[in-house]
Amino acid sequence: MANITSAGTGNSNAGATWTGGSVPTSSDNAIIQNGHTVTQNAAHTFKSLKVESGGVWTADGSNHLTLSGEDDNHFAFRIQGTYNHANGTVVINNGGGGISHAAVQGGVATSTTGLYDLTISGGGTTCEIFNTTTIHRNMEAGGSETVLRGALTVNGSLTVGATLTTIFSSTSHNLTVTGDASVTGTLTGNASAISLGSLTINSGGTYSATSGTTTITDENSSNYAIQNNGTFTHNSGTVSIETADHTSMAWSSANQRFNNLTINLGASARSFTQASGIGDTDNKYIEGALQIINSTYNVNNLELRVDGDVTLSTNAVLNGATGDVKFGTLKVESGTTYNATSGTTSLNAAGQGHSGNPSAMEIVSGGTFTHNNGTIKFNGITDQDIEMDGTGNFYNLTLDKTNNDVIMHPNVTIENNLDVTLASDHTLRPASTSNTVTVLNQTILRAGQIGATTAYDANHNWGTLTILGGTFIVGSGTNEVTAIRNVGGTIS
Repeated sequence: MANITSAGTGNSNAGATWTGGSVPTSSDNAIIQNGHTVTQNAAHTFKSLKVESGGVWTADGSNHLTLSGEDDNHFAFRIQGTYNHANGTVVINNGGGGISHAAVQGGVATSTTGLYDLTISGGGTTCEIFNTTTIHRNMEAGGSETVLRGALTVNGSLTVGATLTTIFSSTSHNLTVTGDASVTGTLTGNASAISLGSLTINSGGTYSATSGTTTITDENSSNYAIQNNGTFTHNSGTVSIETADHTSMAWSSANQRFNNLTINLGASARSFTQASGIGDTDNKYIEGALQIINSTYNVNNLELRVDGDVTLSTNAVLNGATGDVKFGTLKVESGTTYNATSGTTSLNAAGQGHSGNPSAMEIVSGGTFTHNNGTIKFNGITDQDIEMDGTGNFYNLTLDKTNNDVIMHPNVTIENNLDVTLASDHTLRPASTSNTVTVLNQTILRAGQIGATTAYDANHNWGTLTILGGTFIVGSGTNEVTAIRNVGGTIS
């Protein structure tokens, strides 16, 4: 092994360019000295390459530069001067076992200075990429561990075949891939800001997501923004899908969940469609919040489960189709629409409503709720508030709670059935005595109370009233019924 320095300016494959008159080989550390410009004109395999401050290496777009080892400071590729990528490829290859811990240091990131293709292959290598290294097309990591210690931009596609770990602690140090990111090994985000054109997690691959935000800006050749056939671990982070056109997601792996998911396609005419369920069947769901912004989200007759808040913002549309959906809470902001599933929408939590009450379902003034002959079911163990300030009525409304109350306001119309099961000391009540309830078919009280704490003192129509248990409290207003049957309850 030898350190072979440049003797002057010239082509890389000319002996006169190097001290000693010999072109470096796979056993040599090649060093470009200050004031020298070396232009690659052949495929080379060096042990390592160092471009000192003031030196210049211009790559060859037709021939690879392969680095098979590391220098005494554990650098395989060290750019302190200028590297002109010229669409060339650098390969760090540990096939001969000569690398124990290699590092890549990039120079100034411009369109001509920085990397174009970087391939890291061979097993047993830890390769650290740090400072400000910019990669301008494909990065492939095959059988090695690559730790990113600075901002890394891939203006093209990224294939992770081994372990690629980003260890940034701030959003000023991030991983940006403008093309497709395909993971067959492990991509670990830690706290980085990560932006990918698309994300494909292949069978056997793992994406351990950043605890910050993973932004998806495009889709792969199968028209998926995210395609998961491997392992996804959310790490309490957010995935934000922000493509500029229609897109969808395929989620074939079971027992893997999002934390927060944001869909923001920039126009309500652009649709995001589930290509697989994110529900209970295979334990895939969203543990945190789902926010839909200026996009149309099509559940596509599949399951959707969100443990946290579902919020529709800025012209968003959520189409529930026919599958059952389960949300923590639902907020339909002004200018947005929830076209409910014809199945059941279950709400099991309570947020903070605009009136200060714990809202489980809030249709804001200017928002639209379309029932599609479906059922809205409240089954949370806290007080749950219904705020119907926007447009729309219920079709079926079911309360199936083991604790706490349900509070309605302002006025609620149920076009088919109201079915009430509450704990014995809890009630369905209005937020104000002036609020009204209109049931066009039948009201069934199975357990609990209707009208306690705050009485229904306005004029109401309960349709056919059947009391199987519990207590129906008659307020001071008018309570219209088409028929009444008391089987085992109380009217007071």
